[in-house]
Amino acid sequence: MSFVPATTTRKQAGQDSYTARSSWRSWAKPALRAQYVSAGFGAIDAPLMSRTLESRRAIQFASTLELGQLLPPEAKVTLPIYYTVSDEVLTPQYNPLDEDVKLTDALSDLSTERERKELRARSLTHRRSQGLALSKVAVGIRSEEPMPYDPANLSFSYGHNTSSEETPDIEYSRHLDWHAALRYDYTPTFRPLRPFAKASGSSPWANFLRQYTFTPWPSRLVLETSMVRRYDEEQLRSLGDELSGTRLPATFAQQFIWNRRLQLNWNPTHSLQLAFNSGTDARIEEPHVQVNRQLQPDAWRAWRDSVGQSIREGGTPVHYAQQASLSYQLPTADIALLSFIRSQLSYSSAYSWDRGAVLPDPTIRLAHTLMAQGALESTTQLQLRQLYQHIPALARLERRFSTAGMTTSEGRGKKAKAGNEGNELIDRLLYALLMVKDISLTYRSTRSTLLPGFLPTIRAIGGARLFGRCALPWRGLCLRAKRCGLH
Repeated sequence: MSFVPATTTRKQAGQDSYTARSSWRSWAKPALRAQYVSAGFGAIDAPLMSRTLESRRAIQFASTLELGQLLPPEAKVTLPIYYTVSDEVLTPQYNPLDEDVKLTDALSDLSTERERKELRARSLTHRRSQGLALSKVAVGIRSEEPMPYDPANLSFSYGHNTSSEETPDIEYSRHLDWHAALRYDYTPTFRPLRPFAKASGSSPWANFLRQYTFTPWPSRLVLETSMVRRYDEEQLRSLGDELSGTRLPATFAQQFIWNRRLQLNWNPTHSLQLAFNSGTDARIEEPHVQVNRQLQPDAWRAWRDSVGQSIREGGTPVHYAQQASLSYQLPTADIALLSFIRSQLSYSSAYSWDRGAVLPDPTIRLAHTLMAQGALESTTQLQLRQLYQHIPALARLERRFSTAGMTTSEGRGKKAKAGNEGNELIDRLLYALLMVKDISLTYRSTRSTLLPGFLPTIRAIGGARLFGRCALPWRGLCLRAKRCGLH
């Protein structure tokens, strides 16, 4: 592979910098960058204190690969990969253990090669990082009519990033960030059923039945599961005796989360829409040990067994949430006699469960927190102008008085004397009532419940097992609270 320089090579006062980029065919885009800065680099007129006191050597390589293009087009494989690696070394000009002495002089004062090697290794600052990411790997094979078993419904993502650092004060510091996700997304396109398509008759109700459609399958189904693991480990150097080899205890932090999501949309009819979303965040139980296979092999094996057992059990739920919504619009637009009515009813609910704190003493249980809320809303709009057009007498008044405004007041007076004054007065009173063209009605009711002392835990879809009975979140919080003895 040949690299074509994107910028020219630059050399100035002990600094070498080179950037190269190339495009290898259509599926690889690598980039390489290298840099070297010597100690003492700086502008000519800059004071000595502003000049660098360390030399820096850095190299970074990154590449984006689309390996799916290497396969036959019939496979329809999408396999994007991003890979990056970097390495940076900082060499100080002065001894970090005695900053008044140059590092070269401190090395020459040592008597043994072992001591010089240890001091040289301790004086350096070495940073390394490496990352690999696969984003939405999928096989785009789909049936002519999308089916649930199509490979295109599945996609996979993966990421693995590591970084390490060694400094004069830190023996080693390591960071791991790992995640993997699997997603299933299915959207059927089947035609809805028309159970009354062969209904006979020419009445508005018959036309309404013939146009009625029913969809027994969901409009979209999404299932997603992902795991995220973070691990940090740090070993500080002992500052008491520089080269004695005394080690301080290592510190570490760990987190392993398993997230699961469900999204379901269903439109049984064109006027009824249902939506349901739920998600569970579970913690993969890990023993509080240093996960280092080279330094602590026994602890690493114990960690591996504990994590495997926790994954098989589905983890320990720490948070669960669900949202459900229902929207129904009255099918009055399809019925001629009721087409002036626009009415919609909607209901939404939310439910969440959060695990209580975990104490070192397993015999002491802290209750969990449960919260639920629901909102019912109804909106109705009466388009009376459209209703008036269906009543001949009212439609006549609308046409008469809407055009009467174009005549003069004198002409209206003559017409009133020539006609029946009583009928004229009644018509004008009726037209005054017709000034109301639209009426809007809105009703909304919201309820919420908070239970900070909820003892039961959740199950797969958020149900709680109470005294051998399974109570789902939407079956009433008060009933469950009474069963638990909370009130």
